[in-house]
Amino acid sequence: MPPWAPVAPSRSTTRKSTAPNTSKWQSSKMNADARRKFRAAARSLGWDPRDVAAKLTAPVRALAHWMRPLDAHAKDEVKKMFVPLSSLISLFMVVCGPLWFPTVHGVFSSAFFCVILFVNYSHLVKFSLSLVQMRKTLLKWAENPRAAVPFTHTHAIFVPNYNEPLDLLRDTIARFAAHPFARSNYALVLAMEAAERDHAAKADALAREFRGKFKHFIISVHPCGLPGECRGKGANIAWATQVADRALMAAGEDARRVLLTITDADGALADLYFAELEREMQQNIDATATAPDGTQYRMFSPPIFFARNAQAVPALVRATDAAWTVAMMQNLSSSRGLHFPCSTYTLTLPLARHVGGWDTSADAIGEDLHMFLKCFYRSRGIARGTPIWCPVNLANVQADSYKQTLFDRYTQARRHFAGSADSLFALRHTFYPGSMDLPAPLPGIATAR
Repeated sequence: MPPWAPVAPSRSTTRKSTAPNTSKWQSSKMNADARRKFRAAARSLGWDPRDVAAKLTAPVRALAHWMRPLDAHAKDEVKKMFVPLSSLISLFMVVCGPLWFPTVHGVFSSAFFCVILFVNYSHLVKFSLSLVQMRKTLLKWAENPRAAVPFTHTHAIFVPNYNEPLDLLRDTIARFAAHPFARSNYALVLAMEAAERDHAAKADALAREFRGKFKHFIISVHPCGLPGECRGKGANIAWATQVADRALMAAGEDARRVLLTITDADGALADLYFAELEREMQQNIDATATAPDGTQYRMFSPPIFFARNAQAVPALVRATDAAWTVAMMQNLSSSRGLHFPCSTYTLTLPLARHVGGWDTSADAIGEDLHMFLKCFYRSRGIARGTPIWCPVNLANVQADSYKQTLFDRYTQARRHFAGSADSLFALRHTFYPGSMDLPAPLPGIATAR
């Protein structure tokens, strides 16, 4: 069986469902309701709904017609211009809008201001809710640090790295090794890059030091020059997860009892994080998922903080990462489970197999957000996010000098900007769902609620 093939259902535990596909029925019903409301709104304004629809879709159809004869490389270049062009047009309209069409500009500016005001207020409310939930979880853990439920899953922890200091990797792995369930339930996956000159010596040194302190200690080496691949964390994880999948199945692990946790080389996760994962998987099955077997359709993510070296970096870097922390924290309080992971997240092995693993193209350079969107769309909207209210402590970008640290943070920001390609990914799969080659539902899940 290929490493990312869907898990075959067991005859003894799985029955073939004859229930109708209510997921498609609900989707078509929602689309019909939306069309009916749109037509009613257009008629109330004295407009012909067909004319309005044609005018609204005309720019999209024109762009699609213009891009049709382009080759794949040219289409990628056009996609890269989406965000900068939209930003430049917005700046241009701020200056020229009042001169050319003041009425339209005034109405649009007022509406935009109201939307921004509402969004910022909702972000403040959600950030406050996240703080309350995180404080509640940490205080409860401080009173009783013992796990609320027994550990019944194997936690595959991926530590991707490239040219990271050996001491940093040793410190991160030692933190995981100190957890009480490391020997019985942790599989540490050291994801190395073949492009790093001394990767073999570094991996061997860490393996000799930590191999007996985990249930499994797996080393993967991501090769160079794979066709169609954009090098980065996502490509490394895509390779490492396949290596770990084969190793864990060869060791006799149950795929439905394996959780994949992706972190960074500097990611310091407390044992509370994994205890909360176990509690969610065992006691809070249907918190956000919309399927009977919700455990396999879930993606977990924690709040992030940058406190490991905050006082050793320039104030500008510290302030930028603090704003990043606030943005990610408010995002976790989405009532619909539509929150996006950042840097550290967990998903089930069957879900990763179901969607075909991690993408490695240039459009997927922001692998955390992209993987969530991929899971959401390729599961027909069933897969959702669940917050784990245990913060992960990360390190700010730091170099040998003040100026180099600022430059490295700017380079990191440019890499984050490349994640804007996921905006087009989401728009495409939202408005053109027929362009997706959807896999069959996960085994054991017949319908969606």
